[in-house]
Amino acid sequence: TSNTLVGFAQSAPIDANKHNETIRRNDSSGKQQDNEAADSPKNEDKSAFEGTMNGEKQEETHAEKPAQSSLNFLTPVQNEVPLYYQVNGSERVVYSFTDRKGEVHYRSYVSFEENGDVKKGFVTSDQNGEPKQPYSLVNTREEFYKLAPVEFQEEKPETVPEGYTAIGENPTVYSFKNKEGKDEYAVYGWFNVNENSPKGFILSNEKGFVKDKENYTVLTPEELPPVLDESSFVEETAPSDKIPTYYQQHSSNVYKFIDRNGKTLYRKYGYFNEGEKGFFACDENGVLEKGQSKPIDLKIEAETQAPLARAAVVADSFTPSWTPYTHTAEDFPDPN
Repeated sequence: TSNTLVGFAQSAPIDANKHNETIRRNDSSGKQQDNEAADSPKNEDKSAFEGTMNGEKQEETHAEKPAQSSLNFLTPVQNEVPLYYQVNGSERVVYSFTDRKGEVHYRSYVSFEENGDVKKGFVTSDQNGEPKQPYSLVNTREEFYKLAPVEFQEEKPETVPEGYTAIGENPTVYSFKNKEGKDEYAVYGWFNVNENSPKGFILSNEKGFVKDKENYTVLTPEELPPVLDESSFVEETAPSDKIPTYYQQHSSNVYKFIDRNGKTLYRKYGYFNEGEKGFFACDENGVLEKGQSKPIDLKIEAETQAPLARAAVVADSFTPSWTPYTHTAEDFPDPN
């Protein structure tokens, strides 16, 4: 019998051993391809798969992003809120402030878990109070000195120079007279320009306003303009031709007179720090009134305070505004 098959085209005889080897090889190759297909990621998962291939890189990525969870919005106690924060929002409380460059910042007060630890405080957020991720607590001290608007920080001085009077509040302003007799003002404290901002007396206006906040100058009590007081007054005997006629001797070097309102006023002669000589206001014991630097203008005193019953005559100072008149018989005609 023939080994050829009837009804099919004739072909070369089949080597049974080679055929069986080919089947085993193809079967093995098919299984390998199937396994590779099963192990291979789909196209959409390729990036994740490649990420797991580099274990070191994947671990570094996780180290840069801490695990955070359990975000909760809280209400801080009053002393935790910086004074420069403003409250915004209705449903969710949002804090905001405008920094020294004019940029607006938003903050929310929250708690959250980070790597198993609970953290609480202010975090950066958007205008709706939604915290920016990853959450990071704001260092309010650093923010105060670098971002917060520069404002005056009032403090109470350990000592107040003699002759300085505290006036007003928020802030307290100290008033005094300088050498020229002009009013001067100062406040005590510092500005949050940086962590090394100097503290002390700062010259201001009567409302405590300091013109240059970032380049202000602090003065120690010794450096502040001096105040004229009793210790700097030199007492002298008044020349007789300088004493107004309405002055009466009260004591060795104190004079007095009764003004037009019936009040007794006292005067003492001398000068301040080699200044102009003249009469200065004092009490009955010769203690000078505070705030004087120049002598009294006797012409003005004669016109506004001197008693009307007597002429105020001051040599070399002024000329009376009226002329004495002596009546004669002609002024009183005989009625008969």
